[in-house]
Amino acid sequence: MTSLLKVTFISFSLIVTVLFVYLKIMYHHKERNNNVNNNNNNNKYNNVKDINSVISLLKEDSHASVKTGDTIVKENVRKVCPSGSREPSVHKDAINKLFTRVTTLSKFKKYTPVIHNSDPWVVTFDTFLTDEEADMVIQMSQGRFSPSALAGAEQINQNYRRSESFGCDHHNKCIEHESIKPIIDRMHEVTDINMKHTEDLTVTHYNIGGFYGRHHDYILEESMPKSWKNCGPRTFTFLVYLNDVEEGGETKFFHLDLKQQEVAVKPKKGRAILWPNTFNDNPFEKDERTAHEALKVLKGEKYILQTWFYMYDYASNIDNNCCG
Repeated sequence: MTSLLKVTFISFSLIVTVLFVYLKIMYHHKERNNNVNNNNNNNKYNNVKDINSVISLLKEDSHASVKTGDTIVKENVRKVCPSGSREPSVHKDAINKLFTRVTTLSKFKKYTPVIHNSDPWVVTFDTFLTDEEADMVIQMSQGRFSPSALAGAEQINQNYRRSESFGCDHHNKCIEHESIKPIIDRMHEVTDINMKHTEDLTVTHYNIGGFYGRHHDYILEESMPKSWKNCGPRTFTFLVYLNDVEEGGETKFFHLDLKQQEVAVKPKKGRAILWPNTFNDNPFEKDERTAHEALKVLKGEKYILQTWFYMYDYASNIDNNCCG
């Protein structure tokens, strides 16, 4: 009996010893592999000098410590958002100040401002573009249109919106076109808001029968939470008519028609129209009163150029995929 216990104890000891040795070997093997992987990761980042390149690599590698010269960047792609300045483009009472400034100062008379409504504001600038500038934008956009989607969505619904659009941006070099820079400069002059707060420009074409049903340019937080959190709401819409329309095609603010006057702006070549999408005393909150529609083009065709201002740095956030 004593011999059997002795054999059993020796066997158990051998098993424990073998298991210990095996685990130790596997541990060192794993550590060696981790070191190799870490070296490979470091090699991937060692020569990266540009912080934007670092961010791009971080999007591929969800956790990393990246050495760029003397700087160690410990970032996760989730920490990249939001990007850019968090200084709001619009503060409380800024909307009233903006529209008062552009409708009273002599420097803006060259654009012929006309007040269609003051609460909420709807203002046109009848000489915002020259005929030559408007023609050049139309010519530049030919052959580049695709069916228009609904605001804040990707789906196409021709029963609600019937038009075609072209995104004028940095990727297709349109934003660098000689006809575009003066327009951007004037939009900045009028609003006094840095253009990094805007979407790229969009050219939209309506054939006869084209229209856009009742809608609001403010995109609700619940419909695009990522965009709303990082970019904030759309605060202003800036729209420019690129041609005269023979009949129809007005931009109609249907809520404002209850004030005994119809607020429907007729397309006129070179005319711009500016309105807020939020309240003067709460620029984060949607002002439903500026809901509008593009009435059906009854005769001829219609071209417009437009952009939307956001509360935060839209350009930086869209570059880092922080806005949906």
